[in-house]
This record gives sequence, C-alpha cells and structure tokens, in this order.
Amino acid sequence: MVVCHGTAGKLLNETFLKESSEAVAERIHAMRAMGVIVRGVRILKQKGDPFWAQSLTKLRFFELEQYKRLIYFDVDGLVLKSMNHLFRLPSAPVAMPRAYWLPQPTMSDQLAVVEPSVERLHELLYQAETFGGFDMDVMNDLYNHQCLVLPNEYDFLSGELRELNHTNYLGNHLVQWNATAELTKAYYVHFSDFPSPKPWLMSPEELKANGTGPACPPSCEERTLWLSLYTTFQKEMQYC
Repeated sequence: MVVCHGTAGKLLNETFLKESSEAVAERIHAMRAMGVIVRGVRILKQKGDPFWAQSLTKLRFFELEQYKRLIYFDVDGLVLKSMNHLFRLPSAPVAMPRAYWLPQPTMSDQLAVVEPSVERLHELLYQAETFGGFDMDVMNDLYNHQCLVLPNEYDFLSGELRELNHTNYLGNHLVQWNATAELTKAYYVHFSDFPSPKPWLMSPEELKANGTGPACPPSCEERTLWLSLYTTFQKEMQYC
C-alpha cells in the first residue's frame, strides 16, 4: 500500500484547497476509480513555527494497523520508480533515508517504510508534547538509532541539481557526479529547492523566466533535468 498523504498546511496543493467542494469530490472520485483508498483524518497541531504546525498529522500513518507495512511519501515529491520491493525489507518499526543535507546522523521522514502501530503514534505524540519538535524531529528522537537506513536515491532533493558540491549526496568525494545517472537511479524526488516554489505554484515556463533553477552555463545538464521534474509533476497533478 502506498499512502499519498502529505504534510498539512502550506505544503498541501493550494490549488486543490481553493477548488469548490464539487471539484474536490470529482478528484476524490477519480482517485477512488484508480483504486486509491481515500481516508480523511483529523489534523494534529503543534506549537511553534506555523509553517510546520500541522506536520504531526503525517504520523497518523501509524494508525493504519489493518496493514502490516506501508510506504509513506510526502505529497510535494515525485515517485520515479516502483518501490514495491521495500515491502520485503526485514522487519523494523520504520525504514528511512538519511537527510544527507543535514548534519549526521539525521534521518528524513519525507519517505518512510512503516509498520503501523497506534502505540508508536502515542509515543511520538508524547515526545512532541513533552519535549517539542515537529514530525521529523520526533521521528529522529525515537527512531534515529533503530531504523533501517535507505540509500539516498530514495530521497533525492530537487535542489541537489543546483549544488556545486555533491559529496553529501554521493557519500564521499571520490565518486564522480553524473546528474543524469544519479537521477536515473533515484526512486523519489522531493521538491525542496528554495527559493523556487513548490511545483504546483509555478509552471516550468515561469520557472525558466524567474531564473531560480540551476545556472546554464555551467550546469546545463542539471537545468534540463531540473525543469523536466517540474514538467512531470505538473502532468501528474491531474491524478492527485
């Protein structure tokens, strides 16, 4: 099972939020016609930065105990290849890739392979209420040292294509960077690319004009790939 449920608030598709109730109902009907199980959930709110205030809601995937295992990914991303093989990982409460762009060890819950448990959800919410923090903070607090680690290609940041130093992503300075090869190996791309907006807020044509992507030259290959990700996301928006 793939859970297509993203962080609430500003990370949701703002176009979707502005649609009429009839248009939203049509989208839900279309998703159900494709076999997607659509389930409404109560928003969980946390004190602190309002941008992330509702991010704990995503942790409600632990409530889905009718499933032995599920794969979660943030909605502000693009699935490039099937990840069904992740269902066959050794048993663990959660498997996550490293947040390679942050100081290590830090895990990223932008994609997570989860064994649902309401008890685990309660533990995470207690951690958040008692010590503070948002979704990725509390996931690291509790599972940083007992999760399975997924390779970086399961959480490729779109912003990696604008970087000049790729050591953090590649793992060491001896590996030569090849943008096309690395993106071909990637399973999931997360759109994290400040100051570029989320991919539903600006068309690829507008992105070309505003000049926030990889510079060409010298990174013409990266710029072409970067724009293709945004184009693909816009095409996929008709489904979810």
